[in-house]
Amino acid sequence: TTGPLNKIFEKKINKFCKSKYCVPVNSGTSALIAALLSMNLKKRDIILVPAVSFIATANCASLLGYKVKFIDVNKENGLINPTNLKKVLKKNKVKVLINVHLNGNVGDLKSIFQICKKNNVKIIEDACHAFGSEINYDNKTYKIGSNKYSDITTFSFHPVKTITTGEGGAILTNKKKYYENIKKYISHGMFFKPLVEKKYKWNYYDMDFPGYNFRMSDINCSLGISQIDKTKKFINKRNKIAKFYINFFSKYKKYISIININKNVKSSYHLFPIQIDFKKYNINKLEMLNRLLKINIRCQIHYKPINHNSFYFQNNNLPGSEEYFNNTFSIPIHFNMYLNDAKYVAKNIIRIFEKLKNK
Repeated sequence: TTGPLNKIFEKKINKFCKSKYCVPVNSGTSALIAALLSMNLKKRDIILVPAVSFIATANCASLLGYKVKFIDVNKENGLINPTNLKKVLKKNKVKVLINVHLNGNVGDLKSIFQICKKNNVKIIEDACHAFGSEINYDNKTYKIGSNKYSDITTFSFHPVKTITTGEGGAILTNKKKYYENIKKYISHGMFFKPLVEKKYKWNYYDMDFPGYNFRMSDINCSLGISQIDKTKKFINKRNKIAKFYINFFSKYKKYISIININKNVKSSYHLFPIQIDFKKYNINKLEMLNRLLKINIRCQIHYKPINHNSFYFQNNNLPGSEEYFNNTFSIPIHFNMYLNDAKYVAKNIIRIFEKLKNK
């Protein structure tokens, strides 16, 4: 269980991300839950969540009894728009913003940080898609996880992510009080307090609040340690595949859009989404995905807006999220792909699109 390899893994992540403190945990969801708990919030406090994300981003707040409010995203990239954030914070007393780095892409962290600071809103970066991503401001490069523009960052090390521990995640912060709270919350709320009786002592523990068992085992950490030194190689391979897709689809930009990555961002390309105006061309997106699947090209929808799920169903006016969902799907990108695989994917997307367009 938790042993010396946890410490080695922590140090490697801290060194890689330029963070002060790191706590490995058993999943990205656990990371989000512990991050929120560490902030000593009150029940029904408002947690602001982008509507386009994996459901865990909202579930972590709901499970803890906080109130989830959804914010719209840019239809072009699925990220939070700082101008829209200003409007939402004017109308709502938000305590925490969970800022999602969708697909490995990163939004305007500096502007979002300044807006939140002005409104006394804490920031958790949900960087489960963005281990290894970077952003540059004023000729200085910051790794996602450095918490330059946030209070806490959470990562997932699920098998499809940049690096993996099988299942697992990590919480990074530069604030000692959060770190100490997180360490207790992930291990039953325990802290060291020896038993003392007369002249005898015995190593033992105490707890002043109940916590969870979110710890990462040394077995998982050993896999993470072996992976983290390969991060650059993994990201370079994904960027190579992404570069091919960008060049290929640029010839078809009249019909197909790719997600724009800002010049100051280096994306880890966890996902590679493309966008088609299916309504304009009278094409059923699900029919297209099914046709691709028949020739062994498995695409994905990332994501149905969280407010569409039965538990959260809210008839919000979130046009950016709706359009992003309607027009976007993710195509294969991973370390074991070759350029010939990417060519097969890209050419067949065009072939099937043209067949359906002319149907």
